Amino acid sequence: MADESERAGPRFPDRVLRRASQVLFRPNVFITVVWLIPAILGAALGTVGWLVSGWPWWPPVGAAVLWVTAFLLPLYWPGFRATRWSLLTELLLVVWPRRGTSRLRAEEERRFRRASIPLYGLPAGFSGERQLAATGTGGSWLHGFVGRRLSLGHGDPHRLPGGTWLIVETASAHPATADAARRKRMAERLWNLRLVASRDLDELRRVRAEIANRPDPAWSTTAFEVDATPVVFESLADGECWAAWAVHDDVVLSLLASRMPVESVALARITDIEPYIDGSRRARASMTCAVPPLDRT
Repeated sequence: MADESERAGPRFPDRVLRRASQVLFRPNVFITVVWLIPAILGAALGTVGWLVSGWPWWPPVGAAVLWVTAFLLPLYWPGFRATRWSLLTELLLVVWPRRGTSRLRAEEERRFRRASIPLYGLPAGFSGERQLAATGTGGSWLHGFVGRRLSLGHGDPHRLPGGTWLIVETASAHPATADAARRKRMAERLWNLRLVASRDLDELRRVRAEIANRPDPAWSTTAFEVDATPVVFESLADGECWAAWAVHDDVVLSLLASRMPVESVALARITDIEPYIDGSRRARASMTCAVPPLDRT
């Protein structure tokens, strides 16, 4: 039988080392490059300084200086400041998960509030729940990354097959993407909806293999009102779920829905994002864990 100390878990030094390794070697290339490589490079340069000057503290000083520099970059360089995952958030997610999750949600809300592209959703007449759904960034390391794909959810916050919900994604039309690629992406998102609720690994593998081997489907056209103007969308149905997309005013509008009647959908530009933020907070408070679109990037 394990003694009390074994049942209590690893001792303090072991916990510290384990946390440190989790921080440095999270499955995220960004944090590994920005944190680990500067420390190694600083130590290497410090070793050179040690050999030249004879002062033995150059290696740790060099590692600390470059590491702190890398840590502060997200605060002052736009190319890092607007990235999806900040370094401080990464650290908090490991050492203080609750605080890290809170900061992560605040970052997501900020991206919607500062959106550089217009947001579309159901008009004010829709009385159901509204939530933030997903974000995707684009840009450059020099000038910064901005939200280039923002999704708003309407209806059931679980967003599982069988529920009634609609996701409206607005994405920048630049850089241009071939229509065939957009159709493939939307079809895979639609077909993958059945995987969201599945917990059977064998079923997941089977469905993924089936989807990968499916031929390109035949899309039809459906007109939706966007700001009271009819816009023709390409649409595809799969049982009770359907998807549609169109290019409108230099943005790509993509719809993904379950049990939402096509004829009931009309889109309007969203000028007040706060109802969606409030809805997301209510959903979390009621323990309804919203499932984002499968291509959250």
